[in-house]
Amino acid sequence: MKSVAKPISFLFLLCIPIISYAAGNPVLYKKHFDFYTIGKNLKDTTFEWTMEFKNQDKKTVAFNNCNDISVFNYKNIAFFHRFHFKLFTADCTAIYKYLNAKASNISYFPNNFSDDFILSLPANIIPIINDHIFNKRKGKSIKQAFAVEKIQLRNKSHNILAPEDDLNIDILARGDFDNDGIEDLIITTAWYARNARGKFNDLVIVTKKSADKPMEITWRMHGSVYGPDPGTR
Repeated sequence: MKSVAKPISFLFLLCIPIISYAAGNPVLYKKHFDFYTIGKNLKDTTFEWTMEFKNQDKKTVAFNNCNDISVFNYKNIAFFHRFHFKLFTADCTAIYKYLNAKASNISYFPNNFSDDFILSLPANIIPIINDHIFNKRKGKSIKQAFAVEKIQLRNKSHNILAPEDDLNIDILARGDFDNDGIEDLIITTAWYARNARGKFNDLVIVTKKSADKPMEITWRMHGSVYGPDPGTR
Protein backbone atom coordinates (compact mmCIF):
# COMPACT_ATOMS: atom_id res chain seq x y z
CA MET A 1 0.00 0.00 0.00
CA LYS A 2 2.80 2.40 0.82
CA SER A 3 4.37 2.00 -2.59
CA VAL A 4 1.02 2.95 -4.17
CA ALA A 5 0.33 5.88 -1.86
CA LYS A 6 3.56 7.68 -2.67
CA PRO A 7 3.00 7.98 -6.42
CA ILE A 8 -0.61 9.02 -5.83
CA SER A 9 0.55 11.81 -3.50
CA PHE A 10 3.15 12.86 -6.06
CA LEU A 11 0.58 12.99 -8.83
CA PHE A 12 -1.72 14.99 -6.57
CA LEU A 13 1.00 17.55 -6.03
CA LEU A 14 1.58 17.82 -9.77
CA CYS A 15 -2.09 18.70 -10.22
CA ILE A 16 -1.96 21.68 -7.85
CA PRO A 17 -1.91 24.83 -10.06
CA ILE A 18 0.70 27.49 -9.50
CA ILE A 19 -1.34 30.51 -8.40
CA SER A 20 1.41 32.89 -7.31
CA TYR A 21 5.03 33.59 -8.09
CA ALA A 22 7.93 34.77 -6.03
CA ALA A 23 8.52 38.28 -7.31
CA GLY A 24 11.53 40.51 -6.77
CA ASN A 25 13.18 43.66 -8.05
CA PRO A 26 11.39 45.84 -10.60
CA VAL A 27 11.95 44.96 -14.25
CA LEU A 28 11.96 47.34 -17.22
CA TYR A 29 11.55 45.57 -20.56
CA LYS A 30 14.29 47.38 -22.41
CA LYS A 31 13.31 45.95 -25.80
CA HIS A 32 10.69 48.73 -25.81
CA PHE A 33 13.30 51.42 -25.11
CA ASP A 34 15.81 51.04 -27.94
CA PHE A 35 16.27 54.80 -28.35
CA TYR A 36 16.72 55.55 -24.64
CA THR A 37 19.77 55.55 -22.39
CA ILE A 38 18.26 54.80 -18.98
CA GLY A 39 19.85 56.84 -16.17
CA LYS A 40 19.29 57.13 -12.44
CA ASN A 41 16.65 59.80 -12.94
CA LEU A 42 14.71 61.43 -15.76
CA LYS A 43 17.34 64.09 -16.47
CA ASP A 44 19.91 61.34 -16.96
CA THR A 45 17.56 59.35 -19.20
CA THR A 46 18.40 60.62 -22.65
CA PHE A 47 17.34 59.98 -26.23
CA GLU A 48 19.62 58.64 -28.94
CA TRP A 49 18.91 61.81 -30.88
CA THR A 50 17.09 65.08 -30.21
CA MET A 51 13.30 64.76 -30.45
CA GLU A 52 11.64 67.66 -32.25
CA PHE A 53 7.96 68.55 -32.32
CA LYS A 54 5.94 71.54 -33.44
CA ASN A 55 4.09 73.53 -30.79
CA GLN A 56 0.77 75.33 -31.17
CA ASP A 57 2.58 78.30 -32.73
CA LYS A 58 4.17 75.93 -35.30
CA LYS A 59 7.60 76.53 -33.78
CA THR A 60 10.00 73.65 -33.20
CA VAL A 61 10.41 72.44 -29.63
CA ALA A 62 13.41 70.15 -28.96
CA PHE A 63 13.71 67.50 -26.25
CA ASN A 64 16.90 65.71 -25.21
CA ASN A 65 15.85 63.81 -22.11
CA CYS A 66 12.83 62.40 -20.33
CA ASN A 67 12.65 65.22 -17.83
CA ASP A 68 12.12 67.75 -20.64
CA ILE A 69 9.28 65.59 -21.95
CA SER A 70 7.66 64.95 -18.58
CA VAL A 71 7.38 68.62 -17.54
CA PHE A 72 5.99 69.80 -20.89
CA ASN A 73 2.21 69.99 -21.25
CA TYR A 74 1.29 67.92 -24.30
CA LYS A 75 -1.63 70.27 -24.99
CA ASN A 76 0.93 72.86 -26.09
CA ILE A 77 2.08 70.49 -28.85
CA ALA A 78 0.54 70.91 -32.29
CA PHE A 79 -2.37 68.53 -32.75
CA PHE A 80 -0.74 66.63 -35.63
CA HIS A 81 2.28 65.80 -33.41
CA ARG A 82 0.37 65.17 -30.20
CA PHE A 83 -0.12 61.40 -30.61
CA HIS A 84 3.61 60.73 -30.98
CA PHE A 85 4.53 63.16 -28.22
CA LYS A 86 2.20 61.31 -25.87
CA LEU A 87 3.92 58.03 -26.77
CA PHE A 88 7.22 59.46 -25.53
CA THR A 89 5.46 60.89 -22.46
CA ALA A 90 4.13 57.41 -21.68
CA ASP A 91 7.58 55.87 -22.06
CA CYS A 92 9.20 58.45 -19.79
CA THR A 93 6.44 58.12 -17.21
CA ALA A 94 6.95 54.35 -17.19
CA ILE A 95 10.69 54.85 -16.69
CA TYR A 96 10.02 57.29 -13.82
CA LYS A 97 7.76 54.79 -12.08
CA TYR A 98 10.25 51.97 -12.65
CA LEU A 99 13.11 54.02 -11.17
CA ASN A 100 11.00 54.73 -8.08
CA ALA A 101 9.42 51.29 -7.66
CA LYS A 102 9.88 48.92 -4.74
CA ALA A 103 10.80 45.25 -4.90
CA SER A 104 7.63 43.15 -4.70
CA ASN A 105 7.11 40.23 -2.34
CA ILE A 106 4.64 38.25 -4.42
CA SER A 107 3.12 38.28 -7.90
CA TYR A 108 -0.10 36.88 -9.30
CA PHE A 109 1.04 37.53 -12.86
CA PRO A 110 2.72 34.87 -15.02
CA ASN A 111 6.43 34.99 -15.74
CA ASN A 112 5.74 35.19 -19.47
CA PHE A 113 2.88 36.94 -21.25
CA SER A 114 1.03 34.64 -23.62
CA ASP A 115 -1.63 35.71 -26.11
CA ASP A 116 -4.27 34.33 -23.74
CA PHE A 117 -2.94 36.50 -20.93
CA ILE A 118 -2.96 39.63 -23.11
CA LEU A 119 -6.57 38.93 -24.10
CA SER A 120 -7.50 38.47 -20.42
CA LEU A 121 -6.37 42.00 -19.49
CA PRO A 122 -9.13 44.49 -18.55
CA ALA A 123 -10.72 45.97 -21.65
CA ASN A 124 -10.51 49.49 -20.25
CA ILE A 125 -6.73 49.55 -20.48
CA ILE A 126 -7.51 50.62 -24.05
CA PRO A 127 -7.75 54.46 -24.32
CA ILE A 128 -11.07 55.83 -23.11
CA ILE A 129 -12.84 57.68 -25.91
CA ASN A 130 -16.10 58.47 -24.08
CA ASP A 131 -18.15 57.41 -21.07
CA HIS A 132 -20.42 55.17 -23.13
CA ILE A 133 -17.53 53.05 -24.36
CA PHE A 134 -15.95 52.99 -20.90
CA ASN A 135 -19.15 51.68 -19.32
CA LYS A 136 -19.67 49.19 -22.13
CA ARG A 137 -16.22 47.68 -21.50
CA LYS A 138 -16.39 47.85 -17.71
CA GLY A 139 -15.85 44.49 -16.00
CA LYS A 140 -14.88 42.82 -19.28
CA SER A 141 -11.62 41.48 -20.61
CA ILE A 142 -10.23 42.48 -23.98
CA LYS A 143 -11.40 39.14 -25.35
CA GLN A 144 -14.93 39.75 -24.05
CA ALA A 145 -15.19 43.38 -25.16
CA PHE A 146 -13.73 43.11 -28.66
CA ALA A 147 -14.61 40.68 -31.43
CA VAL A 148 -10.97 39.65 -31.78
CA GLU A 149 -10.04 38.45 -35.25
CA LYS A 150 -6.30 38.07 -34.74
CA ILE A 151 -3.55 38.61 -32.19
CA GLN A 152 0.07 38.79 -33.28
CA LEU A 153 3.43 40.30 -32.44
CA ARG A 154 4.06 43.35 -34.62
CA ASN A 155 7.07 45.63 -34.07
CA LYS A 156 7.54 44.14 -30.57
CA SER A 157 3.93 44.98 -29.65
CA HIS A 158 1.01 42.65 -29.02
CA ASN A 159 -1.24 43.69 -31.88
CA ILE A 160 -4.95 42.84 -31.75
CA LEU A 161 -7.26 43.22 -34.72
CA ALA A 162 -11.03 43.47 -34.37
CA PRO A 163 -13.57 44.52 -37.03
CA GLU A 164 -13.48 48.20 -36.03
CA ASP A 165 -10.32 48.36 -33.93
CA ASP A 166 -6.55 48.00 -34.24
CA LEU A 167 -4.97 47.73 -30.78
CA ASN A 168 -1.33 47.74 -29.68
CA ILE A 169 -0.40 46.62 -26.16
CA ASP A 170 3.08 46.73 -24.60
CA ILE A 171 3.93 45.60 -21.09
CA LEU A 172 6.74 48.03 -20.28
CA ALA A 173 7.63 47.17 -16.69
CA ARG A 174 6.72 45.10 -13.68
CA GLY A 175 7.28 45.86 -10.00
CA ASP A 176 5.57 47.20 -6.88
CA PHE A 177 4.44 50.64 -8.01
CA ASP A 178 1.94 51.33 -5.19
CA ASN A 179 4.06 50.12 -2.24
CA ASP A 180 1.76 47.28 -1.11
CA GLY A 181 4.23 44.43 -1.66
CA ILE A 182 2.27 42.99 -4.62
CA GLU A 183 3.63 43.15 -8.15
CA ASP A 184 1.95 45.44 -10.69
CA LEU A 185 2.32 45.89 -14.45
CA ILE A 186 2.84 49.12 -16.38
CA ILE A 187 1.17 48.84 -19.77
CA THR A 188 1.07 51.24 -22.70
CA THR A 189 -1.78 50.96 -25.18
CA ALA A 190 -2.68 52.49 -28.51
CA TRP A 191 -5.99 52.40 -30.33
CA TYR A 192 -6.47 52.99 -34.06
CA ALA A 193 -9.77 53.05 -35.93
CA ARG A 194 -9.69 50.57 -38.79
CA ASN A 195 -12.53 52.03 -40.85
CA ALA A 196 -12.28 55.69 -39.93
CA ARG A 197 -9.76 58.30 -38.82
CA GLY A 198 -8.77 58.22 -35.17
CA LYS A 199 -5.92 57.15 -32.90
CA PHE A 200 -5.24 57.57 -29.19
CA ASN A 201 -2.85 56.16 -26.60
CA ASP A 202 -2.61 55.79 -22.85
CA LEU A 203 -0.53 54.32 -20.01
CA VAL A 204 -2.01 52.29 -17.16
CA ILE A 205 -0.98 50.34 -14.09
CA VAL A 206 -2.71 47.00 -13.62
CA THR A 207 -2.61 44.94 -10.43
CA LYS A 208 -3.92 41.60 -9.22
CA LYS A 209 -4.30 41.39 -5.45
CA SER A 210 -4.79 37.64 -5.11
CA ALA A 211 -5.20 34.50 -7.19
CA ASP A 212 -9.01 34.64 -6.99
CA LYS A 213 -9.41 38.36 -7.69
CA PRO A 214 -9.67 39.86 -11.18
CA MET A 215 -7.05 42.22 -12.56
CA GLU A 216 -7.84 45.87 -11.98
CA ILE A 217 -6.59 49.24 -13.20
CA THR A 218 -5.19 51.28 -10.31
CA TRP A 219 -3.81 54.28 -12.25
CA ARG A 220 -3.88 55.73 -15.74
CA MET A 221 -2.08 58.61 -17.37
CA HIS A 222 -5.11 60.09 -19.15
CA GLY A 223 -8.54 60.19 -17.57
CA SER A 224 -10.12 60.10 -21.01
CA VAL A 225 -9.29 61.17 -24.51
CA TYR A 226 -11.28 64.36 -24.23
CA GLY A 227 -11.49 64.82 -20.47
CA PRO A 228 -9.02 66.16 -17.87
CA ASP A 229 -5.75 64.37 -17.27
CA PRO A 230 -4.83 63.19 -13.76
CA GLY A 231 -1.17 63.99 -14.47
CA THR A 232 1.76 61.93 -15.66
CA ARG A 233 3.04 60.92 -12.23
